[in-house]
Amino acid sequence: MLKPAGLEFAKGIISTNYLKDPTDPTWNNDPAVLKWRAFMDKYYPDGDKTNANNLYGYVQSEAMVQVLKQCGDNLTRDNVMKQAANLKNFHSDLMLPSIMVNTSPDRLFSSRCS
Repeated sequence: MLKPAGLEFAKGIISTNYLKDPTDPTWNNDPAVLKWRAFMDKYYPDGDKTNANNLYGYVQSEAMVQVLKQCGDNLTRDNVMKQAANLKNFHSDLMLPSIMVNTSPDRLFSSRCS
C-alpha cells in the first residue's frame, strides 16, 4: 500500500502486524517462511512474494485445514461452522511467536499473545 502511494509519505507511520514479514531479513532462514516461499514457487510462481495478501491467504488456508481436521468425517455446513467458531490456540508458523487464534460462537476472531 505504501509503495504505490510513495514511500516518502510513510515517514512517521506506525503499524502492526501479527504475521512474519517475508521481506524482513530477520525471517530469511525461518523454516516456515522458507516453506511458504517453496509453496509460492511451486503453485504460484508469478505471485508477488512481497504482497502481504499472498502470505495472509496461505495462513487463512492453514486455519481452514485446522477447521477441517476438527470436523473429522462430519463435513456438514453446520459442523464446519461450529468448528470454525471453536478454534483454540491455533497458531500458524507464519504468525509471530506467541500469537494464538481463538474463536467462539460469540467472537469469531480473536488473537492473543501467550
